[in-house]
Amino acid sequence: MRNSYFLFYALLSYLVITISGCCPEGENFKFSCFCCVTEESCTITSSVSVECNNNGTPDDSGDDQYVISLSADINGDNSSTQYEVVVDDTTFGPFNYGTTATIILEADGSSPTLLFRNIGSVECSTEEVVGPLIPCSACRIIPDISYECIDPDLCSSGDEYYLVKMEVSNANNESTGYEVLLDDEVVDTFLYNGLDTISLPADGYIHQLLLRDLIDQSCDTLLETAPLVSCPEDCPAGTIEVIEDEFILVVNDSCFNNGKCSGILNNYIDGMIAGFSLLDSCSVIPKMYLFRVEAMNGLTPVERVAHAEGEMDQEEHFVTAYRNASFNLNTIELDQNLVFHDMELSSPSQPTSISEDNMVIAVIDGGIALDEDYFGNYKWTNQDEAYSPSMLPYGIDHIDNDNNGFVDDFYGYDFILNLPLGSGALEHGSKVASVIINAYKEYESILEKQLQLMDCKIFDKEGQSNTFTAACAMHYAMQEGADVLNLSWGFYAEPDDTSYLLIEAAIDSAIVRGIPVITAAGNDTINIDNCNFYPAYFAVKYPNVLSVGALANDGSLADFSNYGCQGVSVAALGKEVEVLGSDGGNSQSQPRDGTSYSAPFVSLLVGYLKAAKPSKSVESIIDFIKELAGMQLPNINGIRYGGLLNDSSTFYELESFASP
Repeated sequence: MRNSYFLFYALLSYLVITISGCCPEGENFKFSCFCCVTEESCTITSSVSVECNNNGTPDDSGDDQYVISLSADINGDNSSTQYEVVVDDTTFGPFNYGTTATIILEADGSSPTLLFRNIGSVECSTEEVVGPLIPCSACRIIPDISYECIDPDLCSSGDEYYLVKMEVSNANNESTGYEVLLDDEVVDTFLYNGLDTISLPADGYIHQLLLRDLIDQSCDTLLETAPLVSCPEDCPAGTIEVIEDEFILVVNDSCFNNGKCSGILNNYIDGMIAGFSLLDSCSVIPKMYLFRVEAMNGLTPVERVAHAEGEMDQEEHFVTAYRNASFNLNTIELDQNLVFHDMELSSPSQPTSISEDNMVIAVIDGGIALDEDYFGNYKWTNQDEAYSPSMLPYGIDHIDNDNNGFVDDFYGYDFILNLPLGSGALEHGSKVASVIINAYKEYESILEKQLQLMDCKIFDKEGQSNTFTAACAMHYAMQEGADVLNLSWGFYAEPDDTSYLLIEAAIDSAIVRGIPVITAAGNDTINIDNCNFYPAYFAVKYPNVLSVGALANDGSLADFSNYGCQGVSVAALGKEVEVLGSDGGNSQSQPRDGTSYSAPFVSLLVGYLKAAKPSKSVESIIDFIKELAGMQLPNINGIRYGGLLNDSSTFYELESFASP
């Protein structure tokens, strides 16, 4: 008889398995109806909070309990309305979805798992771990600990450590102090409720910290550090944004005939080549064209540009192609004050005559909007561009009198709008210019050279520019006789990004022309040796580039300044620098922070030396500034050569270098 039952169930099981295999995909065999049914699934989301209750007996932990507040919601099963919670072997509930419920658990030091389980036709569950449920009447040590990696010497390795900041309190005992054990060794003792510190080596290991009460040795808490690796170098994501379909073609000037190339290049310039749209051009030498290029005939824009480059090179146009990229002034301006103001161009001053006594600094920035009474004596003027006060507006005639490709570039040029200056300016450029003017006015008796500022506007009212515009302005300033280029801006570029190469090509040209380039190092407290910040990082490679960090008033490196044992050459005052306000008047002088305001001070020093000693090479002038910084403030942490003092001693040193 027993064998018959066994045979019956064996046959039945075989039959069920066989039939189950015949169910369609997504269905299972259900024995109760001897049919195939659709699979159903659901998910539960849960929320838990805990609160200890000592039941009115703070000195007795035996009756301590935890009130567990919980709620849950279900997705995928519209028919179920309730769930239950299982803790160990105890089931609580049922509870309604979408409402808050409570359960009580003993404060026994455990960390129980709460199983939320659906009550309904569809099975689903989720788990939450709570605890440890430590009695709230027992002695407890409550730590608040943070870790800060310290690198005392930014230009050396092996001296990094972690400063562990501890604010520790206790509960349910009368003790006033605790001790700290590092890997079972006592480090020090401290009082509760104070802010204390210990130092741990940045050795890459995980360490254990035991905080133990001085009276009740059983009252402690054990902490584990993360691996104490060397101080992290978090480079920001590249702030340069490659414009995928825009390309810059730089054309050798030897191919030009009456201002225009012959042959295949004209077809691209004149829109005869499908998919090539001329967006802008720059009339410097070599000439630059900005095209938008569409993919066509199975070729990407990159491939199409490479093909065009090859065609033009065959006709000896010697074209070099670059990707265009945009960047924002916010990447360098600490206070991010990008207020836009109309330029003050009414009743312009009669141009100052050009002479050997002038030093010309090109402020390649957001434009200069300063009062005529303040700025008028320091405006650079293009003597080859026609000027007459009777010409309206502003004494210009809308003719390119000097045939340099820039109409009415009398005081400089707006490279964003490709128009004469007059469309407005950002405060940033005005403030940069005011740093130069303020220092010049204070030490004019020593300098004995006439300051002229060439206004090259490359940022729009949003603080946005691009590599084509910046490079065009740099070439223009050099072509028009600038002694120094001041670049109080910059951007981070990813390692595989080459869009900065157009700026590098302009710096290459500056070397050939013997023109120094002064750049701001940036305001992100970052080592630009590891995080490439351009154009400041070119100081590593080019002898005519000085990158300038910011000093605080006490002569130390400002807390916001970028640094670099190779990439940041010198530092100058950049904390609470007095600059002009929005109306450009002396009465609106205000302090500002940023390497944007450190660089122009150095530009003035270099500009004076360049004008005073035209026979000196740019390398010797740059070397002198480095030596002077090393002599004045030689031990600025993270700066390659040192810092420059913003006082008369610096200018007297310049005079000694410039004297015969």
